Amino acid sequence: MAAPMKFGNWQEALDYLLQKSKDSGLLQGFKSLQSNADRIKFVFDNKILLDVEWLKLYFKECCPQFHKKSDEKSVHHRNLGNKFFQEKKYGQALAAYTQSVQFAPCGHGDSNHTDSLALAYGNRSAALFHMSKYQDCLLDTERAQNAGFPPQSLHKLHTRRCWSLLKLGLQTSASKELAVLRQLCDQAKQNGEKAAGSLSRDIQLIEKELLKLKEKESDAQSILNIDKHPVPQVSYRPNSVLVQASSAVEMKTSPTQGRFLQAKQPIKSGDTLIVEHPFAAVLLPDHYATHCHHCFVVLPSNPVGCLRCSRVLFCGEDCRDKAWDVYHHIECPYLDLLHSFLRNHHERRSTVPGLTKEGRYERNYLSVYDLMTHAEDMQTEDMFQYSLTAALLLTILVHSGWFSSGDEKQPEAQNPNSLMKDWKTKFERLETFLGTSSTKGEKSEKGDNSEEPPDQGAESVPTLAPHAGGDGDQQLTSVGSDRMNTRAAQGYVDNLHPCGDGVCSSTSRREVSANSVKTGVVDGSTWTDDVYSVGGVLLRHVQQLVCNAHAITALHATQTDEGSAVETQSQVRVATAIYPTASLMNHSCDPTIISSFIKDVLVVKSVKDVPIGGEIFNCYGPHWKRMRRSERQEILKTQYFFECCCEACTGIKDDFSLCESLKCQHCGNSMAVHQEVRVCPNCHRTCDMAVMLQQLETADKRFADGIEKLERGNHADALASLLSCLRIRQSVMADDHRELGQTHDALAQCLAVSGRYAEAADHLTSSLRVTESLYGADSVELTRELHKMAEVQVNAGRPREALRTATRALKCARMHCAESDNWVQELLCLETALTRIVADSDAALG
Repeated sequence: MAAPMKFGNWQEALDYLLQKSKDSGLLQGFKSLQSNADRIKFVFDNKILLDVEWLKLYFKECCPQFHKKSDEKSVHHRNLGNKFFQEKKYGQALAAYTQSVQFAPCGHGDSNHTDSLALAYGNRSAALFHMSKYQDCLLDTERAQNAGFPPQSLHKLHTRRCWSLLKLGLQTSASKELAVLRQLCDQAKQNGEKAAGSLSRDIQLIEKELLKLKEKESDAQSILNIDKHPVPQVSYRPNSVLVQASSAVEMKTSPTQGRFLQAKQPIKSGDTLIVEHPFAAVLLPDHYATHCHHCFVVLPSNPVGCLRCSRVLFCGEDCRDKAWDVYHHIECPYLDLLHSFLRNHHERRSTVPGLTKEGRYERNYLSVYDLMTHAEDMQTEDMFQYSLTAALLLTILVHSGWFSSGDEKQPEAQNPNSLMKDWKTKFERLETFLGTSSTKGEKSEKGDNSEEPPDQGAESVPTLAPHAGGDGDQQLTSVGSDRMNTRAAQGYVDNLHPCGDGVCSSTSRREVSANSVKTGVVDGSTWTDDVYSVGGVLLRHVQQLVCNAHAITALHATQTDEGSAVETQSQVRVATAIYPTASLMNHSCDPTIISSFIKDVLVVKSVKDVPIGGEIFNCYGPHWKRMRRSERQEILKTQYFFECCCEACTGIKDDFSLCESLKCQHCGNSMAVHQEVRVCPNCHRTCDMAVMLQQLETADKRFADGIEKLERGNHADALASLLSCLRIRQSVMADDHRELGQTHDALAQCLAVSGRYAEAADHLTSSLRVTESLYGADSVELTRELHKMAEVQVNAGRPREALRTATRALKCARMHCAESDNWVQELLCLETALTRIVADSDAALG
């Protein structure tokens, strides 16, 4: 019977399969399974995935068709860009040309090659030039030429390059380009081309500009290769054990806390404790159009697309090529099914979980494999759905040919254009796998969920560990059979072990065992245990994601109204990643650290002084200043399977209600809201809480009405509603009530978009006071409000006040973020500009 679900919706498929397994009693049999490999085998033995009928169609027909390149679409977007360009709407033209690049077929020199990619790059370079983005323009002209730009129009690219180099003040490079232009002009004259006249005039203008230009000290290469995202160093010195952490911290273990981090020396607020590259990461689909698919940086004005699909974008060729070599040549056709999963690797455990035999906690698979799964705490229904997901991932690996044997480089990794070749063969291999695997092979003997070190007396099998020399080579060692008991696991480690910097070489071996899985799929003889062991590893990682996945966030600024001087900033999740070192930190609702990101690199800084022996705490999400104790405990118990006993949960520091106090109707003292009738603890008189709550309900309605009108651009009526809300809330709420601060903030936005900046600054002052009371003088929340205040003060004509505010905001931002962080750099530019303005003003006064 067909599954009643939307095509391609895996969550609906999971819900359907779970219900069907409950109804049939199949789930009861699944419940008794102890190992991950057995769970995966159970899924295939019972042909559960085949109940999702759209899956077969997906693999047979849809994969090669989804998001493929299209010359027709590329031409359409290029023509749209040309229209915008002629109307001098260069920003819109740029966006259209980028879409043209994204859809343009690649493969310069192939028989089916078109000029679409070269023309898209060339036209985009013109838009970039008119937007004064000269470095990006230069890069696109080079890309256009490399992609086979029409020879008869090459002079346009070189002319544009000359002018861009002149605008950048690069006289030597511009002179070299001018020499090329002269050659092209001579050729055009000899061939009697019409372009010769206009080209001669361009050359004359360029020659005149060159005479005016004085050579700058920097050359083109140094300007074009500036690293805009330098990664900071950890404070003090690198740790000899936790190689991506500071020597100021150390890893400890205890029966109650597990593995955790503590201070090895006194730590100061603002110290950088961890600078960690992710072991694996994935960009969220909502950000495909705005962030690099590989490093997650905000895309530049001139991104490049995948060589095969039209779905993803990269900040440059380097990221595109690394992504393709390591993982994208596998995931490319399956992105619609893979949006929720990380890319995985494999290794082994030492006596202390996560440490190599040299006693180092490195960026390798060992540290990832030993992250907690909490499999023993999971509900059977959750484990069943996770197993189905891992089985789907395993199906994708089989279908993609990932298990193909041999040392040769896979054709898919060599040439993106070959990825869709032999699709029929891929599907036949999958059909064989799904149709015959349930009758082949034997059940694995050992589980793979053990969180304890292998028994030293256990039977051992060969697996892989890092080479003692630390150069990324691998050597065989032994590990108990309860960890990895098949040749497939060995091959899986061998194939995907990170090489040197944690990235697997594109030429890594793809063999799984002496009897390859590819051959096994065909004859069904010896491959089953191997494949199921890999499936068990995939399931282990799916389990780990629940508790160990980190959100990679970025500041996202939005304007209340077009042309508004006030921006609202918020943290937006753009990607998910695994950071093994950071995962060692236990949770506290009042954390020791704060995290920020440079591309995909996690930077962990302390926000408190920590004495020797003090534990370093992260916050897993529920924060005592943002959520009630009961809400925090429920989230932590549900997702992380523990009851929090931090100071905020056990001491007087909580409750969240402290920032939701009301005023006594008689003496104005703060009092918590818990019941309809309340006696003031200060004057001991009774307040009618029902009346006060009715007033608050009225204020809430007026606040919602004001926000709705503000979003619609009806500023006058919005202001009236918000002022009415403010009057009510001021009469009922305590001065540090969070909703009172939100009201002042909304009024500031409304007044700023109306051009009334001085009044907006006054309301922001009140909002700042509440924010500081709630979150602290060095908090991220206060830093954002200070940044906003500085910009409003600038527009209000108060540069001295703005300078003081910007300086304070910059000091706070540096506590939380690296110097190269965009937020820090933006505040630094603001402070520099305001310093110059104030200095000029002082000079003018005498």
